[in-house]
Amino acid sequence: MLEAVKRACEPFGDKVQFIERSIKTNEGIEFMTAIGASNIPTLCIDGEITFVSNIPPVNDIKAAIEKRLNEK
Repeated sequence: MLEAVKRACEPFGDKVQFIERSIKTNEGIEFMTAIGASNIPTLCIDGEITFVSNIPPVNDIKAAIEKRLNEK
């Protein structure tokens, strides 16, 4: 998932930042619990769960990012 997200974010430059949260840390577990994520991998955009339990194609991730940017 991480590689797909990195590739999807590239065209957006400074408009998009991605943060990896590891379930191997207390901080990561607390974040996952706070957003209600129960499966991995989970991809959130602006703290909202967008993709769960699968690694979507890069173009699907790009489209979801573009949608969120257009909503702002």
